[in-house]
Amino acid sequence: MFAQSERVRRWVARNGYHLVALFQDTAGTRRNLDGLRALIGVASRGQADLVVLPGLAALSPDKVIQELMLRRLRSEGLAVASTEEPDHADLSEPAVDPARMLIRDILHRADEFNALLASAEAAPALTVARPVPVIAPDRSEADADVLIEFVEIIRAANAS
Repeated sequence: MFAQSERVRRWVARNGYHLVALFQDTAGTRRNLDGLRALIGVASRGQADLVVLPGLAALSPDKVIQELMLRRLRSEGLAVASTEEPDHADLSEPAVDPARMLIRDILHRADEFNALLASAEAAPALTVARPVPVIAPDRSEADADVLIEFVEIIRAANAS
């Protein structure tokens, strides 16, 4: 860990930044991620703009976990840099690595789904009532395997 922190200190000094704090999650505390939580706290208070990693592997050896953590850091308004030159392409937007492209796409779609679900849960309660009478179509040209039934949607009495 000392070597990693020294790489970060040198990178910060060389690039003209001011080091606010160093955060680390040791192997014994990896489960509760106290260092990451402290970093997010500093970011949420607007006390940092950039996170400098000693390397992406410092987050996790797993690309999915890396992307989840990067996404969270970026959602807090933080830019992310690495002292390791090969990581620069992996941190780029849009992603260059096909695996990272896929992971980011899946995360984006999961966010869209969660937003859709949240908006559906926030919508007033609806109940399905009696079927609306429909005039039978001319079956001479219609697909007999398809049955469409229209229903009238009525707002529940307790919805405002």
